[in-house]
Amino acid sequence: MKAVAPITKRQIAEAEKFVEENAYVESFDRRLATIDDIKATEILHINAGDGKIKKVSIFDDVKVHKSRHRRNEFKGVEEIGIEKFMKDILPSCTSVEALLQGNLEKNMVNLTTAKVEDSKPIFKWNNNYSWTFNGDLAGKSQIKEAVKVYGGKVDGVLRFSMLWAENEIDNSDLDAHCTEPGGNLIYYSNKRSYNTGGNLDVDITQPQHTKKLKAMPCAVENITYPSLAKMSEGSYVFKVNQFSQRNSTGFKAEIAYGDEIFTYSYDQKVSGTIIVATVTLKNGEFSIKHNLECTEGDSTREVYGLETNTFHKVNLVSLSPNHWNENKIGNKHYFFMLEGCKIPLDVRSFHNENLIPELVSHRKVLDVLGNTRRVNSTKGQLAGLGFNSTVRDELLVKLGGNFKRVVKIKF
Repeated sequence: MKAVAPITKRQIAEAEKFVEENAYVESFDRRLATIDDIKATEILHINAGDGKIKKVSIFDDVKVHKSRHRRNEFKGVEEIGIEKFMKDILPSCTSVEALLQGNLEKNMVNLTTAKVEDSKPIFKWNNNYSWTFNGDLAGKSQIKEAVKVYGGKVDGVLRFSMLWAENEIDNSDLDAHCTEPGGNLIYYSNKRSYNTGGNLDVDITQPQHTKKLKAMPCAVENITYPSLAKMSEGSYVFKVNQFSQRNSTGFKAEIAYGDEIFTYSYDQKVSGTIIVATVTLKNGEFSIKHNLECTEGDSTREVYGLETNTFHKVNLVSLSPNHWNENKIGNKHYFFMLEGCKIPLDVRSFHNENLIPELVSHRKVLDVLGNTRRVNSTKGQLAGLGFNSTVRDELLVKLGGNFKRVVKIKF
């Protein structure tokens, strides 16, 4: 999703000279980390609040359950904040399993390290470990996160968002539409419904120009309903309309209400109006009928080699490397590494935003280097679920120990 920055032969030569003269060559030769790489004294630590550092357990005794589950099964389960979970719950557990729900696909993460042990650190923290999220991203990225960047609201009771123009070719003008009960149409010429509170708060007509202004890799539009009490009962039909094709290549869409998130992908030229889904409000409850194939929600599929809607053994729980030991640099991530989890393709070996300042001065060359020197899937790799401490999220886990229970961790 990142645009490749133009670079010159001189910039390449200068970057190469700097890397060689400062002994960073081995540091950029990277691979996926395995559990054998990780020293307990370096990771898996939490602050217990008494000034002491305690280790979080590594789990290898969890029995994998193949039964499939739906989110509704776990309504009303105990909810625990992540810090309380790490401090008070995790140290006493003998086993942990995580429910891999379909909406967690963007949370899939892997850990990378240098092939040569003890090579010179290239990151802002004092170890040579890094991570890459699904989609070659340094952090979790969802449609709703892009909507927030463009100023749209994502905290309503019902939300319809769409994303497109993820490449440099597509400059089409796509529009988010919603036909409400009674026939009112929310779209670019009628953005707000005063009867239902529905509001089109992001409207982009020139994606390539707007992307540059916002330094974003995509364009979005967004319709949000802020209050259930104001909404009329009946059907809300969410659609994508092609106003101007301009090399259209498709779109992604997302519908969210309550704890449910459904995503869709339309991977072809958009022509006319495409109905995505119909959400019906009745007796204060939403239900949905999909017109396009839904890639998330309660449907079961395979993600990173693991089946969704199934509990999977957690091999290791840790903070992200930028918060190992005494490091407290940048956003904290919580990693739940899953047994049998593996990247489907090769991934970026590092991200420029994590590099030390001396290397950032060669960022254009190194951005290309990070994308060309990719790491491949290996046996025993550390991969699983990652959660950013600054992004609201949740994870259902099944705990073993003195008290066997299922809890919902809130991030």
